[in-house]
Amino acid sequence: MNSILLIGAALNFIAGIKIFSEIVFSPPLKTDPAEYISLKLFVVGVAFTFGSTYTYLYYNIEYVVPFLIFGAALKSWAFFVGLYLYSIKRIDLKMFIEFGVTNGIVASLFWLLIQYHT
Repeated sequence: MNSILLIGAALNFIAGIKIFSEIVFSPPLKTDPAEYISLKLFVVGVAFTFGSTYTYLYYNIEYVVPFLIFGAALKSWAFFVGLYLYSIKRIDLKMFIEFGVTNGIVASLFWLLIQYHT
C-alpha cells in the first residue's frame, strides 16, 4: 500500500523533468509574457519538492498522514483544474489525461492511503 507514495514521487519527478526539458529545448517565444518562464520554473521546483517529500514519506511512514493531506489536496486540485480546462476546451484530451487524469488517480490513491493509516 505504501508503494503508492513511490508512484506519486515518480509522477512528480517525470512531470518536473518534462517541464524543465521543455524550457531547455523549446525556450519561450519573445512574445510570451515574462512571467511564463518564471511560472514554469516554479512548477518544476514544486514537482521536485513534492516528489522528494513522497520519497521521504515512503521511508518515514510515521509522518505520512499530515504531509500526505497536502499532497492529496494538491493532486485533487490539479485534477479539477484539468477537468475545468478540458471542459472549456483550453486543453486537449491528451493533456487532460497526462495532467488531470493522472493527478486524479494519484489523488484518489493518496486519499485511500490516508484512510489506511488513520
